Amino acid sequence: MTVLQSIPERNVHLFGLPESPDEPEFVDQFNADTRVVFADLNFLADDTNPDGTTQDIFLARSAQQYQEDATPELIGARGGQVVARGQGVVVAVIDTGVDAQHPLLAGRIAPGGYNFIDENTNTADQGPGTFAGHGTLVAGVIVRIAPEVRVLPIRALDATGQSTTFRLARGIYHAIDQGASIINISMGTTGDPSLL
Repeated sequence: MTVLQSIPERNVHLFGLPESPDEPEFVDQFNADTRVVFADLNFLADDTNPDGTTQDIFLARSAQQYQEDATPELIGARGGQVVARGQGVVVAVIDTGVDAQHPLLAGRIAPGGYNFIDENTNTADQGPGTFAGHGTLVAGVIVRIAPEVRVLPIRALDATGQSTTFRLARGIYHAIDQGASIINISMGTTGDPSLL
């Protein structure tokens, strides 16, 4: 068994399993070790609707189309903006990345973002893949609701919408370490991975 990756500050490690193990039995044995707080499998997060019928909302939209969208009025955002507009708040968007060049996001990107897909600081939201643009869409919604927030882009989903439990955890810890006030992950799970 070898350590593939670690989050050393949190004492969290990703191990490579022996070839063809009985996975549940292996996890149980690992959890029985008194030095281990918990062990779980590194689950793959995937698009549950790969036929593309839900992907239309992720397509690039112009600034004018965003401005004409009725969502802020439908949820009463304008009334909330009288009280608070997000000044001084950093919102981490753990997703496919963010297009920092989008007119609505200009000047709204916080420093310290990271790309856990390619292991570099390029957090651009790019394809190919049906999910390319999703992180930019999410960041755009957040900025429309709270126009003075700063968005911390963390790329932990690839352009096909795939990620893993461990990669998402790395993104969450990175957001915390960068001082994010809020963390947004626009995905769901039917599982209950201990690490998340």
